[in-house]
Amino acid sequence: MQIIVRFLLLSAVLTILGCELIHDNSIEYGESKLYFTKLIKQAEAKRLGDFLSSQGVFNGKKKLFQLDKSGNTYKLNAAVKGDMGSDRQVIAAIMEMANAISQHSFDGAPVEILLTDNKFNQL
Repeated sequence: MQIIVRFLLLSAVLTILGCELIHDNSIEYGESKLYFTKLIKQAEAKRLGDFLSSQGVFNGKKKLFQLDKSGNTYKLNAAVKGDMGSDRQVIAAIMEMANAISQHSFDGAPVEILLTDNKFNQL
């Protein structure tokens, strides 16, 4: 139950500024999009998107994510408003979310979640 509450908290801070990016590879979840790079298979992106959806992250509000990979580490860019990186609750939720994504979507492979602007530039 606590993980769901943390996902909902994190979901609340991932509301987007509204600028749309153009990418070839994406999966839509209502108003939200999960973009993925050429290093990611569509099946991997779908597993992640379906997991995020099951956790209530795609709750009808527009959110943008981008999935990439470096070596064996998955990198999830999450577009957020403002400077969320110093909020301890947000940091704890992100760490917990990364662990859950690793276990449920990527067979235990490492996952990093980076907070970005809506053009996926790291904050």
